[in-house]
Amino acid sequence: MVDFRNTFWKFAGKLLFSVLVQHWECRIFAGMTSAASVEDLFKGRQFDQKIIALCVRWYLSYKLSARDLVKMMAERGTMLVHTTILRWVQRYVPEFEKRCSRYSRPVGGSWRCDQTYIRVKGQWTYLYRAVDKVGRTVDFYLSERRDVNAAKHFFRQAMKRVGPPRVITLDAYAASIVPCEN
Repeated sequence: MVDFRNTFWKFAGKLLFSVLVQHWECRIFAGMTSAASVEDLFKGRQFDQKIIALCVRWYLSYKLSARDLVKMMAERGTMLVHTTILRWVQRYVPEFEKRCSRYSRPVGGSWRCDQTYIRVKGQWTYLYRAVDKVGRTVDFYLSERRDVNAAKHFFRQAMKRVGPPRVITLDAYAASIVPCEN
């Protein structure tokens, strides 16, 4: 008889969260250094940590709604409610991101910065965005105004998070140039 779970985990192991889930015993799970910290992260949860991590990974990786995930997990014999999955996403995504960020590649020293006017939840706002030479996102910032203070805040936030860049490429908008000269 074929063990489908083992086959599934081998296939799913190609994705980031599944690697973290599959090898948590090897201390790779979310960058943790001890098995005790894994236990603390999932302490008091009704469901197994593999189910929680699987639902969070599927929710983020594919365009699945929480209700779709409930149906998928019901086919596998696990009864869930969609609000439970949404709570898991809110609880574990920041934690996974924080613990996995040290394994991500650092952004380059050459930034390309731009701002654009977009609609977010029915309201028009300015999106300040910086990407490196390869296209990895350095940082982004949403602002109601397109002025020097918003640009300063964006650059301070980006430099605080990843450090100062070697080169910044900007458009010709004067409010973006002023913070970079300081």
